[in-house]
Amino acid sequence: MISARTEIMNLAEKMYIPLLEKTAKRFYNDSLYVISDSVGYEPTRIEELFRPLWGIAPLLNEREMYINIENKKVKVTDFISDVILRGTSPSDPLRFDRFVNDKNTFSNQAVTEIAAYLVAVYFAKDKLWD
Repeated sequence: MISARTEIMNLAEKMYIPLLEKTAKRFYNDSLYVISDSVGYEPTRIEELFRPLWGIAPLLNEREMYINIENKKVKVTDFISDVILRGTSPSDPLRFDRFVNDKNTFSNQAVTEIAAYLVAVYFAKDKLWD
């Protein structure tokens, strides 16, 4: 039984760090998915990138968490910021609106997924926004 906030934080970190490492590998290698959203590949990528934030958002300001990206130790907040900057840059080859079949449905799905990012910004504004 979990009895302290520290135990919850440790459990969340234990669960989400491997997930984010896998996500980072796919993002930077620009891997396509075997199964994708009916709208296209990018909604699937956005889901994988941002859904973990629901679990770790409250922790981002309280402790530094790191993921391993290509044998480099990277702060989770730096990874998330990089993903946002690259995903929203019209000229970046990893922007979020590529490989999208239906731009209208994609916009609705992206707003839903980005909500997790906004919750993370609420908890760690100085690390993710300022």
